[in-house]
Amino acid sequence: MPLSWGIKIYIIISEGTLKNFVRLALKQHICKVKVICAFMGCLVWAATVLAQYPYYHSITTEEGLPSNEVYSIVQDADGFIWIGCDAGLYRYNGITFKQFRNEAQNSRVLTGLTISSSGRIYSYNFNNQIFYVENDSLHEVEGLNKVITNIAADKSGQLWVSGTDGLFIYNEQANTWQHFNPNVRSARGIMVDNAGDVWFLDIAADLVGRVHKGESYFYTVHSNAASLSLAACYISAGPKGAWLLSLDNGELYELDGEVFEPVLSKGIVDALKGRKYNHLLQLSDGRLWCFSFSGVLVYNLDTDETELLYDGVSLSNAIIGQEGGTWLTSLHKGLLYIPDMRLYNWNATHGALPSSSTTKLDLYEDTLYYATSDGYIGSFDLQNDSIQNHYVGARTDVNGLYFDGARNTLFFSSASIIYGWQNGRAELIINNAPPVKSILKAGGKVYYATSLGLHVADTIFGDKSTRKLIDTWCRDLLYVPVGQQLWAAGDDGIKVLNAYTGEIDTSLLTGTQVIAIAQNSETVFALLYTGQVVSISNGYSVNLVSTLPNEANGADLEIAENQLMIATNQGLMTYELSSQTWLKLNKISGLSSNDIKAVKLYKEQIWIATGNGLQTVPLRYSYTKPKAKVYLKILSVNGLLLNTLPPNLMLNYGDVLSFVPEAVAFSSMGKHHYAYQLFQGDTAWQLLPASTQQFSLPSIAPGPFTFQLKVIDHLGRDSGNIITLKGYMQPPFWQRWWFYLLVSAAGVLLAFVGFRYRLQILRRKQQQEIERVQLQNELELSQQAALKAQMNPHFIFNVLNSIKSYIYENDRKSAGEYLGTFAKLIRRILTMSGAANVSLEEELDTLKLYIELEAMLLEPPFDYTLIVAPNIDLHGKRIPSLLIQPYIENAFQHGLRHKQGIKQLTISISHEKDNLKITIDDNGVGRKAAERLNKDRMPGHQSFASNASGKRLALLNKSQANSADVVFVDKTDIKDEPAGTTVIITIKTA
Repeated sequence: MPLSWGIKIYIIISEGTLKNFVRLALKQHICKVKVICAFMGCLVWAATVLAQYPYYHSITTEEGLPSNEVYSIVQDADGFIWIGCDAGLYRYNGITFKQFRNEAQNSRVLTGLTISSSGRIYSYNFNNQIFYVENDSLHEVEGLNKVITNIAADKSGQLWVSGTDGLFIYNEQANTWQHFNPNVRSARGIMVDNAGDVWFLDIAADLVGRVHKGESYFYTVHSNAASLSLAACYISAGPKGAWLLSLDNGELYELDGEVFEPVLSKGIVDALKGRKYNHLLQLSDGRLWCFSFSGVLVYNLDTDETELLYDGVSLSNAIIGQEGGTWLTSLHKGLLYIPDMRLYNWNATHGALPSSSTTKLDLYEDTLYYATSDGYIGSFDLQNDSIQNHYVGARTDVNGLYFDGARNTLFFSSASIIYGWQNGRAELIINNAPPVKSILKAGGKVYYATSLGLHVADTIFGDKSTRKLIDTWCRDLLYVPVGQQLWAAGDDGIKVLNAYTGEIDTSLLTGTQVIAIAQNSETVFALLYTGQVVSISNGYSVNLVSTLPNEANGADLEIAENQLMIATNQGLMTYELSSQTWLKLNKISGLSSNDIKAVKLYKEQIWIATGNGLQTVPLRYSYTKPKAKVYLKILSVNGLLLNTLPPNLMLNYGDVLSFVPEAVAFSSMGKHHYAYQLFQGDTAWQLLPASTQQFSLPSIAPGPFTFQLKVIDHLGRDSGNIITLKGYMQPPFWQRWWFYLLVSAAGVLLAFVGFRYRLQILRRKQQQEIERVQLQNELELSQQAALKAQMNPHFIFNVLNSIKSYIYENDRKSAGEYLGTFAKLIRRILTMSGAANVSLEEELDTLKLYIELEAMLLEPPFDYTLIVAPNIDLHGKRIPSLLIQPYIENAFQHGLRHKQGIKQLTISISHEKDNLKITIDDNGVGRKAAERLNKDRMPGHQSFASNASGKRLALLNKSQANSADVVFVDKTDIKDEPAGTTVIITIKTA
């Protein structure tokens, strides 16, 4: 059992000594069990008086605090925190610190913060300058020029100043100074109580002064010391009386009638001794706070109880904030913010525990047993506030913590060994045990829930053999006296066993992982891995109770007074069964850690094992914090500041509306959000982080709009106020009436111009159509002329005469062949003359018929050659009909017919790029000789075929740009005599 809190026993063995000890034992062949027992027996319990403090959030230079040396603190009516520190005067909104400086300031240090009835915040520096904050600027109060010891503001708009020359009053409205009561020659420690009375220390007269409704009253001090100097005293007055604290002898005095008498309570007298003090305050909680260079003594004036908080920290001042949290200023560690003074914490930092990482709890009568993740177990005497710690011999998890009251034995598991601690020594119970999660004695047996199943030992200190009852992972055990049942929860649901026989009676929630189980009256509650909490009645009926919020992962479950308490990785979750509501406690609420491993109930306190020590929470805990506040510090349009918030803001289209918000939400510790809403068809709230310094609205549509700004705290609650801004966004110029009128006029003008332009286009198109029709007519006429050229009467006459001569010569066969050829030629020409384009194959077939007939009219010999390139598609390639024939006719009539000897005609067709090239080559007399012969024979003769073909070619090129081209080449021999003509026809086919 725990030792008395006044005893301290330490046996220290170095790590090297322990290793040598074990090594020597092994060399001497001592069995493993004896080694462990001897080793653990050497590590004796150490009993220590507890040091427990409410958990605080540290705000230092690491978190943006300008200096860790803070002297004074106040909170204004808007809820902002103001601090006077070594770096000057700053305002804190929970996220950032804003500095206030004045050009006349000759020392950066500002202290003695006090708030007047007008809302001004006054401070002074050690160079006897006084400043106040108004309209977000720091101003100097001039005209005193005295040595200043303290300042304080009363409720009538006056600032009281104590100094070596007495008391002085500054009137805010008149901006004047008054020397109050010249009989007071030197004063310090001036303050104003809740009733508005002014208290001060008259140093010259060794009296305590009080100003009540303009009248001065003085009190003496009855001291046990030979002499008492008020220059080394602090005074504080409030609803619980007036108090005086001596720095010389550490005595506390209380005003009793007309005299300050020493406080004789032994608790406070002993606690005050041996400390150097910085300040004395009676806060709104009704307790007297004595700030020292080593913690703060808090004296409960109603119960006469004293507690020392934060021993070792030099504290200077404190306030209880509007949200209920307590703010402490220190001279070395910045600000200490305590969300809740009721939530006490024991950890290694305070010296109460050897390790802060607590993981397991068990409670027996008035003793709380705990285990850590790094090899410690301990017992906590809740009656005497003392603790005993023990190191189990290995830096490893300690699990399965269970105290057997009948045997006065603490069972636990460490490093795969199950121990029983009794009478100051550890006994090995089971060696090489699987990882143990829970241990419970029931039905005369000891059950072990492990990751390899449920095991049972029939005896405890004797036969240590065990047997396995369940193969699947077991996590928690519960003994239900009704029916003498053992409930084993694990990865395969819950198994209900007979505690005496170990036989399984029934299985529940099969296939579901159950984390923890607890019993309340006749109902068993189970925590599932999904976060669901279910209840199981006597008839094994399973019903869903609720589900953990925020997807928290549960680790342990306890129930008391119709309230479920669940340890999670997001803090302590409590569920009120009657109201069916959840309450979440975490670091923001005042817990030392969000990682809660175990929970136990002792009387009116909930004990939790956290990653930062042990902590208590009141059983019927309430967390009713005031709602946050939101302010609009700066409103600007296109970067231009607006000094006031207009009732109806008029904006031009494209104006940028910017905001600088500020919030008071200290209880959320920076976990709050800004939220804004713009009513223009979208009613959704847009969230912004707490760190937002400035934001601009998205483009506002033309027309009326309503903007709203609020704060949402860490509990999801809206701020107590919502900022509303109404306005009207002017439409862009293109949506104004005058623009519509201008556009209408421009539209009419454009319509008129467009009509005129359209009319010109129609006329132009009409003219083009007329020209096209004329061109088409001329082309058709040219085709008819070409047809006539093909059907030259002279040619027809000559052909028919030749056929007639064959008939006369009785060469009927030749006559018939030529007549047939002539008929085919006439039919083809008549057919092709009606088509604009024909295939190259059809054109060549017609030419062959024509050349065959022309050759009949020539004197032999005649040689004709047709060369077609192999890459030419004769059937697919199309050209203007009857285009080539006139040039072949000219070759016969003007070249070959006048030629003596061998007559040659060559037609070659090739494809060059996108052009079809047709070359007609003859070895006739040439164009010049032919022209002379024609003039001699037929004066004035002009070639009808040539003229018709040239005109047709011009029309084709006019209707189809660059569709055909003809080049004539006059050939000569080596004597430069005419040797024939070459005609090159190029037809664009692309």
